[in-house]
Amino acid sequence: MSIETGSPDALCPELESTRSAVRRRLGELVMPSGSGFVAKYTIGHAPEGSPRDFVRLELRAADGAVLLARELPLEGESCSTMAEVIALVLDRHFRALLAHDPAAPDSEASPTEASPTEATMPAAAAPQPPPASPEPLAAEPTWASPAIAPASPARLDELALDLAFRRLERPALGVRATFELRPRLYLGTALHLSLIPDRETLRDGGEVTSRDAVWRAYAAWGPTFGPLRTYLGPGMRTSVARGAGSGLPRDAAGYRASWALGVDVGAIWSMHDAWTLHISAALDVTLSELGGRFYVAGSEVLEPATLQGWLGIGAGYDL
Repeated sequence: MSIETGSPDALCPELESTRSAVRRRLGELVMPSGSGFVAKYTIGHAPEGSPRDFVRLELRAADGAVLLARELPLEGESCSTMAEVIALVLDRHFRALLAHDPAAPDSEASPTEASPTEATMPAAAAPQPPPASPEPLAAEPTWASPAIAPASPARLDELALDLAFRRLERPALGVRATFELRPRLYLGTALHLSLIPDRETLRDGGEVTSRDAVWRAYAAWGPTFGPLRTYLGPGMRTSVARGAGSGLPRDAAGYRASWALGVDVGAIWSMHDAWTLHISAALDVTLSELGGRFYVAGSEVLEPATLQGWLGIGAGYDL
């Protein structure tokens, strides 16, 4: 029997893992006619109802006839568990066929009904009937069955190196940490330092610059699609900027703190060997009345924008 997948890029369950699980449970199927079976599974998603995510499993004969079709819930289950579920469903199907096979030898047949070859064969070499198979279950396995109790999906504790942009000409470098408090519920934090200072030229010929450190924190929720986690939720930002002037009657430096509230959205793709790719974005509203200001000769300079957008991309590791 061959195992195929209609969604090879989904990696859940991974094809080789599924083949190994089927081999461990079923062994090798030998058909007298030389024909074989083809089992194919495909990841599916439903826009509404339950379950939203599922695996559709089909078993076909050599002539293409569908012998078995099942939709197995995938929501919240680990990929390794789903591979074992597929193997169990196929195993029970073939055991049910064996239990109802009319061609199986009858252990109650009388000696006069046996063929001449069987009648003269020594007892030690006489063909033995196959061992009794367990009665097939009346229904397909459920998630409450102890034999296939789903394992809890691995929790995400990610630490990533992040490159963020408030404007394309002002990149910032930093670190980001994301923790999965419970399935689909995340708590994140990030710290960035600007690589290029913000500048403003004054009308009298002087110049002021500032370089800031930005810290943000957010709580979010989002669905999971195989190895891809998504999130959306409220966030807050605080930044501390150091401003300095040059070409002024009196050069000086000072610090300014500012606060903002907004929304964070992102996606985390879990790759092989626990490496991750993290893409994030945020939109903040600056709370000007709660922050400090930079003044030169009584006029405010380097005034922070009321509405600020952020875009970040990073590579990390799932601890």
